Amino acid sequence: MKKARTEIGRNIEPGRILQESDLPKLPYLHNILKETLRLVLPMQGLPPRASSADCTIKATTSPPVQCSSSTLGDAARPGALGRSRPGFKPERFTGEKEEGEGEGFTNFKYIPFGAGRRRCPAEQLGFRMVTTVVGVLVQCFDWEPMSEEEVDIKGLQSLTVPKGKHVMAKYNVRECMVDALSRL
Repeated sequence: MKKARTEIGRNIEPGRILQESDLPKLPYLHNILKETLRLVLPMQGLPPRASSADCTIKATTSPPVQCSSSTLGDAARPGALGRSRPGFKPERFTGEKEEGEGEGFTNFKYIPFGAGRRRCPAEQLGFRMVTTVVGVLVQCFDWEPMSEEEVDIKGLQSLTVPKGKHVMAKYNVRECMVDALSRL
């Protein structure tokens, strides 16, 4: 929260509320959203796929047209793909190209919107909207948890991933943003 607020304070004029056009100046805020989506995916997995030819994965060969399904979370969470990735660490995305830049989609540490040809076409729109909203919430309000217990990020089993236990927080308008918010 402190790092994101510092970044916003350095790049947005005092008394002005963050706007979508400010997002290119806020890479750490982007990293926070990427890390959140890495840990808590909006969907459990991808729809089942069918192959048109024999397919071998880890010494198991499947005949053509056999349906298979995959879970995005398995590739993005700690221990996936032989890598250790514990905890909430937005810095893991620092210095990386934005998804979709350059050659192909090969960065599998961040795949909440799928990958390759079947990647979500609305990824950029959704990401920009959510990043703008989270940025405004960080900029304009002080937040504190209503409980000292650690947040349970496990979701319920369904197509989307609703929280098993809601996160409760208190907020107060930051004094420096009262005038800007009163003009809305």
